[in-house]
Amino acid sequence: MADITKDFDEVFARLGILGIKTQKDLADALGITQAAIADAKKRGTFPKGWAFEISKAYTRPVEWVLTGQGKESGDKTPRGNPSPSNPDKGLKEMFREIIDSQKEVIALQKEKISALEEKLAGWEASSKKAGNMDTT
Repeated sequence: MADITKDFDEVFARLGILGIKTQKDLADALGITQAAIADAKKRGTFPKGWAFEISKAYTRPVEWVLTGQGKESGDKTPRGNPSPSNPDKGLKEMFREIIDSQKEVIALQKEKISALEEKLAGWEASSKKAGNMDTT
């Protein structure tokens, strides 16, 4: 699977089949805040990490969640082309997808932390100028 995120609206519309009709439904399914969903919608991307979590929770292939391709029925056939000489090939591919999706989640969290640090620095600078710096 390519290392990209998918169009938020395209993936979100597909999730309606699973009963995920609102951003609140999606946030509840992922165990995250509605603000995180709104941020992704604003960026226009649906993170692969989320797709993986939906795939696990609703027993649907990640490919179906992201693209609508493949079996919607939730078969548990391993991805890749395992063969008698290399039965772990599909499993290795799945773990690579998990690692890639987690790297993406970490990158998004780093962005959020940086934005919060900048905001805090701005508040501290404003507070110092006003002479109201809390030293506790």
